[in-house]
Amino acid sequence: MKKIKLLIKILIVIFITSCSSDDSEIDSSFITDYSWKLINYNLLQPVDLNLDGIASLDMTEEFDCIKDESFSFNSIDQLFYTHSNLVLILTNGGDVVTERYECSEGPVYPFIRTGYFRMINENTIEITIDDILSNGNIFVLELEYENFILTQTITANYPVSYNQDTGTYNRESLVIEKVFIRD
Repeated sequence: MKKIKLLIKILIVIFITSCSSDDSEIDSSFITDYSWKLINYNLLQPVDLNLDGIASLDMTEEFDCIKDESFSFNSIDQLFYTHSNLVLILTNGGDVVTERYECSEGPVYPFIRTGYFRMINENTIEITIDDILSNGNIFVLELEYENFILTQTITANYPVSYNQDTGTYNRESLVIEKVFIRD
């Protein structure tokens, strides 16, 4: 009976140690130890976010500080995310709250967030960022890599026009493409 138990334990150990994931380590050196700066923030329809009367497809043309957004990755699968300095200003005028966007003169809190990343395949990076503004929640994003460019495509509720009567932006679900290059 002892021999059978010993044999079962040995077989279990052999089974556990011999089973390896089909996932082999994917090289991430092409993204690590670099800073990746935002160069384009593209929408599928033109938006006048800065309310100057000129709508743009690329929001970096509306506010230059949007380009402050960046990622950096290190060789131990950590990332650092730097938020842009674009802020939504809410002004309370009695019973009415008005909105407008502007570039902050200083870093927006929390300016730098941390997280980690993993390679899903040779061209797809999954990043997880700690969102300390929402009580420790995290958010997960995917970036695609091709020809020294990282691209993030998301769908989000985005301001598409400004309602002069209410002083607020009208929002719609839009596809947003952010393009990052190695700095």
